[in-house]
Amino acid sequence: MERKEQQLGRRNQLAKISLQKYIALIFKKTFIGSFSPVSYYISHVSFSLLLFSLTACQKEQIEIPINEVQTTTNYTLNDVFFLDENIGYACGGDRYNVGVFMKTKDGGKTWSSADSIMPKQSYAIHFFDQKRGFVTGFDSWFCSTDDSAKNFGIYYMPAYLPTYDLKFQNNTNGVMAGGAGLNSGTIYNTKNGGGSWNEQRFDFNLQCAAWVNDMRVMVAGYGVLYVSNDAGETWRAHDDVRGDFFKDICFPTAQTGFLIGWQGMILKTSNGGDTWQKLQSANSGFNKRIHLEAIDFFDENTGAIVGDDGLMYITDNAGKTWKQAKQFTNLNLYDVHLFNAKSGIACGEAGKVFLFNF
Repeated sequence: MERKEQQLGRRNQLAKISLQKYIALIFKKTFIGSFSPVSYYISHVSFSLLLFSLTACQKEQIEIPINEVQTTTNYTLNDVFFLDENIGYACGGDRYNVGVFMKTKDGGKTWSSADSIMPKQSYAIHFFDQKRGFVTGFDSWFCSTDDSAKNFGIYYMPAYLPTYDLKFQNNTNGVMAGGAGLNSGTIYNTKNGGGSWNEQRFDFNLQCAAWVNDMRVMVAGYGVLYVSNDAGETWRAHDDVRGDFFKDICFPTAQTGFLIGWQGMILKTSNGGDTWQKLQSANSGFNKRIHLEAIDFFDENTGAIVGDDGLMYITDNAGKTWKQAKQFTNLNLYDVHLFNAKSGIACGEAGKVFLFNF
């Protein structure tokens, strides 16, 4: 009985102690061994850092006009690609069962029927013009068209790995990036407009690619950024870029680029990818966890990021600050494209696209 009364008294005592003093008490028990002014100071600083970590990543929330469009499919849409503000394409599907492809002629307001173009999910699109383009997919499926997507030739690339991104710098030089799990990746490069592809294997899953200039191209993925200065013939890992599963990269200019990770990291370069500055750290134990999926910039200053649970960030000052759009959907968003400095389109789960202005 006496022990229970002591325990009850101790609980009542703790209830009267402020949160900061309680943290100091934890530090005494765990690290210091005896309560002292020093331990209190340490706990006070720790508590302040905790509060800072909980608020540092909070962003101003803004209301932006959204027009939700249900396309002609309910499958997940992974990529949108636009030749101009009107002519565009989207692809997606179900990982193991179908890859779908659609077209729009009015900037995403309406879409063609969702055509099944491959037996597995499709991930990335590139069109050179309205006639000729490529689509990549799960398990190395690859489609091409030269008749305005009326018909697709279907091929099977040798890696037997999903290819998540496809980027061309011009009509000849292109790369594809893919992988599986965490420790298996592939990069294909072409110097003849996709007529033939050279494949190289890597030790990390690779998710995204971006061209800096005609010869310099970058590919990123699980904790790694690879750099090529010869249009994809050879690659080296960047020494200072790590700490996240990188999902997308873009270069609005030859000097300015941005790289985002699934765990929330945002990096920026101002010298063509030689060095990178951290704009936002990856998720920590205290912060609300966010997951980023795609990024696009219209110019050096104006950009957007989308992610899981309808997350959208907007910047108009080259990433110095980001504003968060008030949640307009709880669906995961997998790609974003900016038409100009004031409007764009995002796509994601359930065959939805979202036209937005900011």
